[in-house]
Amino acid sequence: MNKAHRIFIPALVLPLMFLGTEAVSQELQPGQLLPELTAEERAARGAANAQAMALWFIVQARQQDHSITDAGRAAGEFFAQGWPAELTPAHFVRAANGNWQMWGARTEVLEVSDRHVTARRDRKPTREDFAGSWADVTLEDFEAFMRGIYVAITEARGLSYSETVEDDHIVFTVSME
Repeated sequence: MNKAHRIFIPALVLPLMFLGTEAVSQELQPGQLLPELTAEERAARGAANAQAMALWFIVQARQQDHSITDAGRAAGEFFAQGWPAELTPAHFVRAANGNWQMWGARTEVLEVSDRHVTARRDRKPTREDFAGSWADVTLEDFEAFMRGIYVAITEARGLSYSETVEDDHIVFTVSME
């Protein structure tokens, strides 16, 4: 395991121990069943937790003098282990779209062939989501981190990923190398 993995992989797990610890106004009783979250509440919690983990990675990268993109690449190298060995551009776009939807992003396919997919997704989270961030992280920082993840996953599976920002959208291409 390289140094970046030793630094950043623990970053993936630690924030989960502290998220969702809002104050509760009632005492707990033995045998009491706690209320279940609705599907919408679970989705919102998942999106908030994922964003918080990304913020934590970014802050750790800065504190340890690593680039934000390299931190994303380290995370992506770890995540790539869970992706199919025979990954196609279309499969990557469909699967990643599920993650982007967590933040409310919509994805539109612009061009598709056997060897590549070009699509446009909403730029989510938005700049407003990072305004006054307690972690002093910007939307551009978040996007650099996520771009590192996508590049590492696709490269590990013999694909390439590139993107450009166009106003409120990210136009990206996933190609076979």
